Amino acid sequence: MNIGIETEYIEFKKSIGELKEACESICAMLNKHGVGTVYFGIRFFQYEVSASGDIMAYGTAVKIEEE
Repeated sequence: MNIGIETEYIEFKKSIGELKEACESICAMLNKHGVGTVYFGIRFFQYEVSASGDIMAYGTAVKIEEE
């Protein structure tokens, strides 16, 4: 499942083990934009920010399957 890339409005977390970081992220998004989404169970592969500030994605976000 490809759900895109992280932005100022969307953030991916591998598991609820990152709950504290997710809370900090969602608070920052809500304070800045009034809206935001954090997805759990998602990992993102290889991206970098270009000199102009654009996100250059070389991978994809994928859902982590439960074992």
